[in-house]
Amino acid sequence: MPMTVAVCAIVKNEGRYLLEWVAYHVAIGIDCFILYDNGSTDGSIELLTRLGRTLDITLIAWPSPSSVQSFDYSEVYDALDQIPDHAACDWEANIWLSPQIAAYNHALTHFGARHDWMLFVDADEFFVPVRDRSIKDVIARCAVREEVGAIVVNEKYFGSSGRDHYEDRPVIERFTRCAPPRFDGHLHVKTLVRPSRTALMFIHGAKLREGATVNDVGETIEVGQHAFSPTISMYYGQLNHYSVKSREEFTLKKARGRAHVADDHIAKFADMDDAYFQRQDRNEDTDLSVQRFLAATLHNMMALRRHCGLECGSDHGQTETALSPGSAA
Repeated sequence: MPMTVAVCAIVKNEGRYLLEWVAYHVAIGIDCFILYDNGSTDGSIELLTRLGRTLDITLIAWPSPSSVQSFDYSEVYDALDQIPDHAACDWEANIWLSPQIAAYNHALTHFGARHDWMLFVDADEFFVPVRDRSIKDVIARCAVREEVGAIVVNEKYFGSSGRDHYEDRPVIERFTRCAPPRFDGHLHVKTLVRPSRTALMFIHGAKLREGATVNDVGETIEVGQHAFSPTISMYYGQLNHYSVKSREEFTLKKARGRAHVADDHIAKFADMDDAYFQRQDRNEDTDLSVQRFLAATLHNMMALRRHCGLECGSDHGQTETALSPGSAA
């Protein structure tokens, strides 16, 4: 049977970016999207519903409840440690613990059996097969050993590239400046898991029932709950993280707040300020590796607009109408 790979994310008011994000991940070989809507009011639901006519998209309403109590990260993870397995918990009833963590574990519980691998990322993150044609090629490299249960991929932080305003062009085309290779933030990871081997999903890492966790070159490593790798490895795979984009777009991000806590949580807007922008706006280096997939992404965006009856808007010069999975140059 062919390998199947799903991507899971929680989204809120990301409608401006979702078409590109979905089109890109189709281009790198993602088969299925499991998306949790955290109370969008910007047309995201309508867009994803239309895209679901052509693609395998499961869209689940996942509004944030009022906080029962204010937990910080360490307290949330301590509470999770008391849960032996994702299937042992009613995640809808326990969404207050963390809407994002609850969504991830709900996805594992209800959809994990359908997929060989699941990738857990945010809507401002793009998995990049640096040297391969698809995410499945990267998985095949890393999971040669049967005991591999999770693959962690280091995040690469991209800054504003000096841009102050939004432009109607793809994120992966507009933002090419990033932090230098040895930037400490690149130790942060996101995770691909075998659902059959996964007991719990945190925001960045996973707790496995069995098996080993490896990096993008297949080396066994240890990662904590907060998921920092011991070293930075981006040889076969990396996760491009566009955490601020332009200054105008960062202002809109601040208004959404953080997905891992409820709307009235004390930490909903914590640190989402100018100091955060300054920390994340890293532009010392240039990385164009994701642009191997730009043509396929543009191709897919136009095809999805046509197939789903979306407003064409800017077509970026593309005329193709057939989806193009895994077609990097």
